[in-house]
Amino acid sequence: GSVDLAMARLTTRGGELRLEGKRKIVDAAPGDRIANPKFSPDQKSIVFAWKKEGQLSEGLYRYAFANSGKPAEGSRVSPLVADEAKNRFPAFDPKNVLYYVSDRTGVDNLYRFENGRSTMVTNMTGALWLPTFHPKGDLYASVLKKEGFSAARVETNPAGFDPAKAKIQV
Repeated sequence: GSVDLAMARLTTRGGELRLEGKRKIVDAAPGDRIANPKFSPDQKSIVFAWKKEGQLSEGLYRYAFANSGKPAEGSRVSPLVADEAKNRFPAFDPKNVLYYVSDRTGVDNLYRFENGRSTMVTNMTGALWLPTFHPKGDLYASVLKKEGFSAARVETNPAGFDPAKAKIQV
């Protein structure tokens, strides 16, 4: 099996939630898993993580709608970040800038993706998952410390960190 990317309308009937008009928009190969889809703020694309069968890495991909925000002929999938790391948990800040989590330093850190370039903006010693931005710009995430995961407000360095100098605490 695989985990594909699909769209549907969420409706309520008789007090029950239902999915109607389901359409598969990305057909993953057997053994692949698509996860954590996020609509871009302009609703013209969906960014998601794609773990392909037989690879340790996980890439960040964009599905661009051909027109009017609906799946159609001519829509396409393109890689945004596809290296040897696990790149996942996309999130958009209030200024519509894409962020994601990657383990390329050996620890899950947050990266900003702008103009085709990634900048590491946290230097975690544990891990950071499931980032989300408050409308005022504050970043919140699930942060791993020796006591386990907890929800926390996270500070970033807009200028970025040099991944080669990232501190990994064992």
